[in-house]
Amino acid sequence: MKSPRKSPGQAVSAAVLKEYSHLCSVCGSRDPQLHHIDEDPSNSVADNLIPLCPNCHLRDQHNPTKAIEIGRLRLFRKHKDPSILSPKFQPLFKRLNFLSHVNSAAESVDQLSDHCEELCRFIESLPQGSFYAGEIRTLTKKPLQMFMAHGEVYPPNSVQERISKYRAQLNNSRDRIIELLMELLRYQDWSYERV
Repeated sequence: MKSPRKSPGQAVSAAVLKEYSHLCSVCGSRDPQLHHIDEDPSNSVADNLIPLCPNCHLRDQHNPTKAIEIGRLRLFRKHKDPSILSPKFQPLFKRLNFLSHVNSAAESVDQLSDHCEELCRFIESLPQGSFYAGEIRTLTKKPLQMFMAHGEVYPPNSVQERISKYRAQLNNSRDRIIELLMELLRYQDWSYERV
């Protein structure tokens, strides 16, 4: 059950509309509606609101046959790059999305490292991607494997500590990785296409 609708208030509405020059954030049409990114009408903070014209609002957000990608809308809200809304961005977003679940106990260090490598391999296939993949590989480098020598484990930290450190490393690198990917988008020809 959804929470009751809470009006964002005149000051928040005015600030969000002013941020987007009173135009739809997707197509630039006049007289947009404010859409709640997380679809919770009681969460009317500015970062959860995005102006959409009636057509973009209905087509992109309330299509019952299409799953809503809240993370993608949040990314668009923060970086305002229309390439994020392009269908061509979806494969990159799919590979990037693991960073939202780094703390999940279900993912091992090897699995997280595999996700990082898959993201980097995908990035390498894009124009200017080699540089960005290299930067991201540096940020997501897996910690050294442990090995046994003379009956002792080296390095002498526990497996759990190693996992915790790697998760922290990925969490600490998340914003920089996203920043690099947003920069990479400048080299792509992924303009948002209205249907």
